Amino acid sequence: MANWGGLNPALTAWRNGINRRLTGRDFRTDGARADKNHGSTSQHQEDADGTVDAFDMDTNVLASGTPTGTATERRIIDAMKLDFEQDPHGRGQLWIANREIANADVGNWTERDYDGDSPHTEHVHWQSRQSREHIGSDWPMPHLDAVLKELGLGGEEMLVRKGDKGEEVRFWQHLLTDLGHG
Repeated sequence: MANWGGLNPALTAWRNGINRRLTGRDFRTDGARADKNHGSTSQHQEDADGTVDAFDMDTNVLASGTPTGTATERRIIDAMKLDFEQDPHGRGQLWIANREIANADVGNWTERDYDGDSPHTEHVHWQSRQSREHIGSDWPMPHLDAVLKELGLGGEEMLVRKGDKGEEVRFWQHLLTDLGHG
């Protein structure tokens, strides 16, 4: 699943914020628009206003290559979940990750077991609220920023910019080795 056409403004802002912070992350299981594995009621299908209201993000946010993500990658994703839930514009509707689901309207983001067709162990499903999907302003990510800073990945000087792929690969290899994942 890699077709980005039609991703709504709210989730585009969410994805862009993640991509700015985690420039070397894996994109293998990323996607928005439905493929053959998604049914007709999936939020990955284009809706009446022509947008897609779901974004799948690979769990390898530090490019570990571990299919379900490392403990550090899961910690980063847990911080993302909090930022998604606590958006001041209320754009988040639900997330599904690692056999769990949380929904703003069902238990006020209480995590519960998820037993759908996909366990969502290799990617996280982020879904926006239809009534707020048009809000494309930057998505605050204070929990993610705090975890990245604690891991030594915070601050502009630590971000790897696109361009010099050799330098980018060396950066992530060094980081994963330092974190005990390389």
